Amino acid sequence: MIRFLSTAILMSWVISTSSSARAGDLILADGGKSEFRIVIAADASPSTQYAAKELQTFLKQISAAELPVVTDREAATGHEIVLGVSSHLKSLATSIDLPRLGDEGYVIRSVGPHLVIAGGALRGILYGVYGLLEEALP
Repeated sequence: MIRFLSTAILMSWVISTSSSARAGDLILADGGKSEFRIVIAADASPSTQYAAKELQTFLKQISAAELPVVTDREAATGHEIVLGVSSHLKSLATSIDLPRLGDEGYVIRSVGPHLVIAGGALRGILYGVYGLLEEALP
């Protein structure tokens, strides 16, 4: 479950007015602040770079928190939104069948305190970002 506490938007595929966190929730922002950052590969495709900027822009509009966009050349931290294949995704030891997703498919999942949006570098990651945002803001 993914939450923005300060705006009462619950990103677990439903809208809620509850502001209490439960065990296992990912709280992306609270009170205009966030511990998260958006991570892309240093050699990310233009589509993935655009997806990172779109996610940053819309999350700021939703929560007032501006999450930094960094590359995987920086050391991993405790809370990341990992977009696409990068050294940070590989370190999470989660299995994603990227060839099966093709150019436009995507997967959204939490892995511990991280959120992963992975998919085809052509448009899949961008579609994953929009899918996450559309589900959070129906």
